[in-house]
Amino acid sequence: MSNASGPMIIPLCVIGCGPTGIAALFEAKRQGIQAIGIEARPSALGTFVEHPEGLVYLSHPSHFEIAGVPLDCHHPKECTREDVLHYYARIINWGRLDIRSSTRCVGIAPQEDGVLLTLSGSDGPAIIRAQQVLITSWYARRPVRQDRKKGAVPRVITSFRNPVELLGERVVVIGGGLSGCELATSLMMSGASIVLAMRGLPKPFHSTIQFAKLLRNTRSVIEADLSALRICDGYVEAERNGRHVALECSVVVAASGAAIDQETCDLLEEAQILGASAVTALANAPTFEDGVRIQPAMAPGERLAWVAANRPDLWEYLFDGVNGVRFAGAVLHGGGPHAGVLVSIASARLAVQAIAGKPAPAWARPLASALTDIRKILAAVGSASDIDLLRAIRPVRVASWSRTWRPPHVGHSNGAHNDLGHLGPRSLSALEARVLSLVNDDRTVQDIVECEAQTGNREEDVHEALRGLFHHHVLTWLPPRHALAPGPQ
Repeated sequence: MSNASGPMIIPLCVIGCGPTGIAALFEAKRQGIQAIGIEARPSALGTFVEHPEGLVYLSHPSHFEIAGVPLDCHHPKECTREDVLHYYARIINWGRLDIRSSTRCVGIAPQEDGVLLTLSGSDGPAIIRAQQVLITSWYARRPVRQDRKKGAVPRVITSFRNPVELLGERVVVIGGGLSGCELATSLMMSGASIVLAMRGLPKPFHSTIQFAKLLRNTRSVIEADLSALRICDGYVEAERNGRHVALECSVVVAASGAAIDQETCDLLEEAQILGASAVTALANAPTFEDGVRIQPAMAPGERLAWVAANRPDLWEYLFDGVNGVRFAGAVLHGGGPHAGVLVSIASARLAVQAIAGKPAPAWARPLASALTDIRKILAAVGSASDIDLLRAIRPVRVASWSRTWRPPHVGHSNGAHNDLGHLGPRSLSALEARVLSLVNDDRTVQDIVECEAQTGNREEDVHEALRGLFHHHVLTWLPPRHALAPGPQ
């Protein structure tokens, strides 16, 4: 990434290519700003790729959406790993986004004319110069202490895609949070007998009837209230009430939550982007989940305000930049690594819009407090041109696909019209049925709107009908045949 005359100059470098980073890159393309994305994992959305197949996210599908482009789901009330990956793959291809995977930023050096970045990738080290840097990746898996020889049993992993990968293994899942519960459930649903080890006491979701049945039917156990957890040769060691606990295993699934990424903080502290006190404040900043645990007696509104007031104010890092470096994503708001993807995506768009010259919104500080008002956030980040993205996509009927090109599944036309008469528990509206009949895989949303305008239907009503079809797995969509056209919005 360098040449004889010196490092190449990039107007914007986005570090981290999860949903927040992809939103930043897509917004940059729309604003006519050349940008590249740097992703340490083997692919964009690496964290989501690592999640178990079929995992259902707590966030509503619309929370993952960029600029109102609909996320179509296989089930109207569930947004899965596969839905999210399918959505962002289309966004990346639509924008022809430049993402360099398996590449880590190992050095940040602000200079008068930009920021010098040292990268380490599969092709070796490289240096680039960026006029602006936007950091969107902030959290890493919380490590578990290990006292064992490198490569010795047990093997330590942080996730798996399918339980079949661990067949025949003796598994200990470490983590008392939702991730640990989900991974344990996935293994038990395959018939595996596992141990779920946690530092605290079981939470309500560990006491559900379904989870209790899985434990009993697979002869799995919960080992709770553990301390001094560490991974040794052949087992996990811990203490409970002063007594030694040893859990034999061949695989450890380390799912004990996330913490602020120390490597990122070290880079920023070395570059004098953040001081030592600011790094400490970020590491100790409470999340909304922490608020429930620390302040259980507070009313929800008071707890929200308490969390925001106890987080550092990172306003300048979002809207102004410090020595050419800006922040977006989970570090800015009280959701932290646990929640708030909608806010993280909005913050990425706001950062890029600020780079393009749009003034900061007239919000009261601190930033963490302002970012608790979802309506204000969406109003600030929205653009009149966002609707053009929806108009440009091509609705496509959902159909089964296989190597033998089997016919579409029941309810969808196969040559002749034989459309679904219902959406989950409800029937198709007259407008939904008419809109569905207009879908031919070539027409864009705008084409359908123009057809319906002749019958007197408003554009807003057609959009709403299409969203219903997208969210109930009747329609999916393809991006326009041509790449997203860059330019000021």
